[in-house]
Amino acid sequence: MKKKKRILIKVSGDLTKHKKSMNHIKNNAAENFVTILPGGGTTISRLLKKAGIDFKFIPKVGRVIKDPVGKKLAYNALKKN
Repeated sequence: MKKKKRILIKVSGDLTKHKKSMNHIKNNAAENFVTILPGGGTTISRLLKKAGIDFKFIPKVGRVIKDPVGKKLAYNALKKN
C-alpha cells in the first residue's frame, strides 16, 4: 500500500475558478492528505478600490492595508475563499 503524503498547496484565488487546475488538485487529494490555501488578491484589490481604501504593495511583504475597514474586507474575502 502506497504511503499517503501531506501536501500543502498555496494557490491564487483566481486559480480556484479554473476547472482543469482544481481537478488536478482533487486527484492528488484522493490519494494524499491535501491542505489548500487559496489567496484572494484580485478580489481584495477590487473590494478595496470599490470602497476607496488605499493600499500598497511592498516587495517580499505583499499588500499593506492600514485602514481597519480595509483589513476587514481583506479578511472576509480570504475567509470566503
